Amino acid sequence: MKNRILIACMLLAGFSVMAQERESAPSLTFEKKSERLSEATGWIQLLDGSWVGNKNMLYPAKSGKMESHSDQNFYWLQTGTVTNNGKKYYVLFYEYLTGAYKYPEIKEDWSEWHEQGCLVFTPEEFEVLKDAVAKKTGKPVGVTTKFRETNLPTGDSYTDEKTMKNISSVLLRGPREGGSKWGIAVNAQNSKGEDIVRFRMPEYINDADIYFKSYFEVKMDDFKKLLIE
Repeated sequence: MKNRILIACMLLAGFSVMAQERESAPSLTFEKKSERLSEATGWIQLLDGSWVGNKNMLYPAKSGKMESHSDQNFYWLQTGTVTNNGKKYYVLFYEYLTGAYKYPEIKEDWSEWHEQGCLVFTPEEFEVLKDAVAKKTGKPVGVTTKFRETNLPTGDSYTDEKTMKNISSVLLRGPREGGSKWGIAVNAQNSKGEDIVRFRMPEYINDADIYFKSYFEVKMDDFKKLLIE
């Protein structure tokens, strides 16, 4: 009798699974795209108080090439707008260099590769970013979202199709639970008569204590190219 009940339950569970609809990733296209931001100076302060600057990465020594050991680097950043289920979203997407040891215990055989990341903002969240830049308060502002992903594959080359596939998978999965703590921090200000934006690449943000001991710096007009309508 027990065996019959068990078999019946298994059959009902199987029918329940088969009855569920398979949900496909949304088919998206960019409605608008910004120009790329492809150059900024990364500044990092050393223990002795001196500063080291490198193109497009935060690294504690002068280097003439991209260092995959740096977890703050980029080749480019770009924004675009998409509509999913009648809702508009602003997407910040970017390509960076990363790597890992084959034998992490002894830190040997390092390999590196390109990956893509993205933050997907609601219009209200993106407005916070635009407002932080416009006001030039000289204070760090963290703009966070629950729609985000890093470690997205790009393959050997970047294409819009790969980017849209990545963004579609993020929206299909839905918001990450546990609070909106992943985002981008910016500090817009006037320094020595020039409007600039200091920022960090997307990362976990502690809203109560955003301290820029290292950052990227770019002219405000260049950063504003990302702030599309």
